[in-house]
Amino acid sequence: MHVVNLRACLRLAAYVFIFVAALQSKAVAQNNGTGTGAGDKPVSQPVCIHCPPPEFPLEARRAKIESGDVSLGITVSEKGRVSDIHVLSDPGHGFAKEVVAAVKHWKFKPAVTKDGRKVSMYLPVLVSSRLMPK
Repeated sequence: MHVVNLRACLRLAAYVFIFVAALQSKAVAQNNGTGTGAGDKPVSQPVCIHCPPPEFPLEARRAKIESGDVSLGITVSEKGRVSDIHVLSDPGHGFAKEVVAAVKHWKFKPAVTKDGRKVSMYLPVLVSSRLMPK
């Protein structure tokens, strides 16, 4: 039982990382900049270093829904903490609630400018939740 849960968690984590990596490439283009000088534009994007997957919602499980994708807009601070979480799309059935609860605890390596300063940055994130068979 524990082996199946571990495998399910690892698969889910892999899905999350794939989507985060794909969406991070858009983040630089969407970043409006947080500073005033030309050197303030980030040259590196935030990288998630601790991103535990969300719990699968009980409401979705009861409704026999096997997956759901939640799109978020988040800000990753210069300290690598997540703030300003905005749900952009939600399939319902408790998915957004579980995803937001998980993302609040994620930790990132922050974006860095050309001159080596850490800066906050907006990041779009798509989190997929899948119910793994028992």
